[in-house]
Amino acid sequence: IPLWYFADLPKVSSLMMEGFYEKKVIIMGQLMQLAELNRLQMNFSYGDTLHEMFVVIPKYGETSDIVGFCDVDGRPMSQKLKDTNKYPPRPYLSDLVVRKDWRRKGIASRLVKTSEVFVVESMGEERLFIRVEQDNQAAILMYNRMGYVPEDHPVFGVEDTTILLRRDLTNIAN
Repeated sequence: IPLWYFADLPKVSSLMMEGFYEKKVIIMGQLMQLAELNRLQMNFSYGDTLHEMFVVIPKYGETSDIVGFCDVDGRPMSQKLKDTNKYPPRPYLSDLVVRKDWRRKGIASRLVKTSEVFVVESMGEERLFIRVEQDNQAAILMYNRMGYVPEDHPVFGVEDTTILLRRDLTNIAN
């Protein structure tokens, strides 16, 4: 799983549009894709050791497109953000998406495992959080199989339609 580059942002935002938004949103698709691209640009890690983005690009000859993506963020939050309780604890994995025609091939679990190793080896952390939509049963089942368990939170699952999951990473070797 290669690390990705700033020049890949448009491909990643296209993948996110396919994976996260329903067809009915396509009318405003270009505007939403620009918003996703802007969000990615604003959050680009620029070599920060507490924040990384990963992509999956298949073997040469299959496609040169990005078929999977995720973002791992362990940067400290400001006290003001912590006080709002509207953000997941860190480090957390977000925006995990796999292109529809590449799903069920182990790409999502590889991205999660790569993220877990990064969290342990680069951040020195012993747990990872993931926020997922409650109705995304396929993702929840995968996360459960990987050892993620629900974590109580005052916002997620209470004020929105997501749940927060956590995994203890103390058994992952450095």
